[in-house]
Amino acid sequence: MALVYVTDDEPNICKLVAFGLKDEGFETATFTDGNSLLEAIQKRKPDAIILDWMMPPPDGLTICRSLRSEEDTKYIPILLLTARGAEVDKVLGLEMGADDYVTKPFGNRELIARVKAQLRRYTKFTSFQQSNDELFIRGLYLNKKTKEVKLD
Repeated sequence: MALVYVTDDEPNICKLVAFGLKDEGFETATFTDGNSLLEAIQKRKPDAIILDWMMPPPDGLTICRSLRSEEDTKYIPILLLTARGAEVDKVLGLEMGADDYVTKPFGNRELIARVKAQLRRYTKFTSFQQSNDELFIRGLYLNKKTKEVKLD
């Protein structure tokens, strides 16, 4: 069962999205601020993140950039869910590392379909990667050169 973190400063939006995801078989956790989300990520990495842009600091864009800069979180699918609907905002959000961008108001069924689409790509991408010295299989990282092994 995939774990999806839902972050929005409006608790009702978190509840709505989490309810729809749970109904589709996902495990969820909700957060109303960026710091709570970041603390949770340190404890357990999610399979995907739905992230509000405009919330108490750190805002969603800052979090997105930060997650993309870290080796252990850079491939987690991130969907920005925001009221910012201008084209320049969408482009900025995607350029800062979001995998998808959904504007409010939104349809919950469409949002869930977008989460599923991102997870399909992410699962195929992370299920097996190999270079000359490194092997990555579903959360297990092996480095032949340094003899390093990491799990999640």
